[in-house]
Amino acid sequence: MGKIIVLMDPEQRKAYLQEQLNIDGINPVKENPQGAYAPIALTSAPKKIRKYLQSRQDILINDVLLPLGIIAHDPAKDKLSPYENPHIPHTDVHRGDTLKILQNRYFVGHNILPSTGVGDELEKAARYNRMAVILMDKNIRISTMLPHRIIYLQYDDFSEQKKEIADVIMVLQQFDPGMGLEDDVPVLLGFEKQNGSGIINLEKTIYQEFPHLRYDVDGNKDIVQFSVKNPQIFSEYKKEKNAGQLDLFS
Repeated sequence: MGKIIVLMDPEQRKAYLQEQLNIDGINPVKENPQGAYAPIALTSAPKKIRKYLQSRQDILINDVLLPLGIIAHDPAKDKLSPYENPHIPHTDVHRGDTLKILQNRYFVGHNILPSTGVGDELEKAARYNRMAVILMDKNIRISTMLPHRIIYLQYDDFSEQKKEIADVIMVLQQFDPGMGLEDDVPVLLGFEKQNGSGIINLEKTIYQEFPHLRYDVDGNKDIVQFSVKNPQIFSEYKKEKNAGQLDLFS
């Protein structure tokens, strides 16, 4: 068993987060210990599967988190959503979503598309030391560029396994988050709430208690394939069309 090096305990976390807020020009934010930011791919999600993504999001928010007393923020239903307001400045979206992540201790959502659609949010979850759990569909291959200090789980059928995911969150609710290293690898630490003395590697603990849910990369699985329906927005396409060089069968 590797040796855990504590880089940041709950008290140090408060000072660390304040420093990060100062760097980002954000006023002090109150964190809800029973709140969650539930990331979901929006702009990059093909219309044909948006209803599937939203269905899994609704199950997560209403059937997994809410019964545990965790109130989740759904970016798809926020005024900053590209569905609600496609003309909102990117600076407003970035700052608004950052604030929502900071206001909620948990960060729990699905990662299904090959280009996640929530990559920046994932990095912020790690940087701001959220209790982060990302859920993968076992039958779908995704990008393997994934940050440290996040718990990655997989499922076969989310609606059938929601109770198992809830059990994972219940374990996390027994701890306050922190940061550390184990064998020089960045890890998400848990500091036991009851007596304050227990310190664990939360990622390793969850993977050991729920081995069948641990995400494993499988390069043989299919990715979700996108279909480009409007190549004419590319300047190269227009040039090839004008020059009569388009390959109509590619």
